[in-house]
Order: sequence, then C-alpha cells, then structure tokens
Amino acid sequence: MKTAYICSPLSGNIKDNIRKAKLYGKYAFKRGMAPVIPHIYAEILCDDIPSERELGMRADRELLFKCDELWVFGDTITKGMKEEIHFAKMINIKIKYISNSEVDKYEC
Repeated sequence: MKTAYICSPLSGNIKDNIRKAKLYGKYAFKRGMAPVIPHIYAEILCDDIPSERELGMRADRELLFKCDELWVFGDTITKGMKEEIHFAKMINIKIKYISNSEVDKYEC
C-alpha cells in the first residue's frame, strides 16, 4: 500500500483541525492509501513554543521522505502547509490537492 502524507491546517482550532485530519485519513484509506497524519504531534508538542513547533516541522520533513505522495486538504493553505508543500516539491514527491467540497461529498 502506498502512503499519503496528510497536509492540512493544525494551528488555530487545534481540536477541530485534528478531527478533520482524522476524516482526511479515512478519505485516504478509502482510496487505497495508508495515511500519515502528523497532527498527533499537537498532543505531544506545544505549537505555541517556537522550539517545539520547529521540532514538529523537522519530524514532518522526515516523515515526508518516507511517503509516496503529499495530499493537501482544504481550501486554506497555512504557513506550515506551505513549508510542507515546498519540501515535497524539493524531494520530488507527487502532490495532490483535495478541496473541502470533495471531502464533504464523502460520508464516513
């Protein structure tokens, strides 16, 4: 099974964004991909502490090396997502954009 790195907003409403990331993971599973969802780091690291945020972003990049594709979810691209997209382009990983309306059509 190929892997899809789930790239979606985290900061802001972290609880709701984690809920959405879980839905995106299920969306990926239903399309034959094993989702890699780094949002769990929000349960371990504090996004408001710059050194911990950077640690999480470094871990994200390591995960991206191991993934087949980067799937960008939603209609908003955050600063962190831009960094992940830029890195994926640098290491030649396929990028797929999935709008909220596409995910909204999907029922769990």
